[in-house]
Amino acid sequence: MSERTILAGSAGLLLLAALLTGCASTPSNSMALEGGRAEERKLRAQNMVLTDDVARLQNECDRLAEALQETTRELESREATSTAFPDLEAEGISVDRRGADVVFTIPTSVTFGSGKASVSRAGQEALRILARRLREFTGDAHFHVEGHTDSDPIRSSGFKSNRDLSLQRSMAVVDFLVKECKIADERFVVAGYGPHRPLSPNDGAANKARNRRVELVVRQGQ
Repeated sequence: MSERTILAGSAGLLLLAALLTGCASTPSNSMALEGGRAEERKLRAQNMVLTDDVARLQNECDRLAEALQETTRELESREATSTAFPDLEAEGISVDRRGADVVFTIPTSVTFGSGKASVSRAGQEALRILARRLREFTGDAHFHVEGHTDSDPIRSSGFKSNRDLSLQRSMAVVDFLVKECKIADERFVVAGYGPHRPLSPNDGAANKARNRRVELVVRQGQ
């Protein structure tokens, strides 16, 4: 056999070996490629989840920022309201805001004796000052007069219940404002809640005193 023939045969064997080696590595390469694609899909899915989380957190931040601004405006409004009525504060009548409503809170210690529903002399003076302020509100504003008591049961005052007492006190306030202060009767709405809408838990003398009150709520167009 010639040297040329031997070299040609060797070259053919080497080529065949290379082809066989390439064919043997193809499944491994395919598995690696598929694994890479799977990892890419996983990362894409994780990225979508993270993107959604970022959007959700941004919305929550926006909501909290808006709530903070609203609370700040409410506090500023309350502060401005309370300082706008020094004459009422001097009489023990506090002024606050609930949204668009202006709330005048009259402790029953200012206007009524214990277990009574007739306006005291000091209470009459306080209501006259309040009436001057009520006249500043335009004609489409209505005055909701709401009586409240503590939770102590009625014993000897002659009223059927705390609700009855709170309603009679609301009526007494309205009667005085209408008859003595000449505010139109049709602008008033009267309610008595008894102990059912306390400002504080009825668990002590100070809290009970805070709950005994008449609130005059100014509402526009109602």
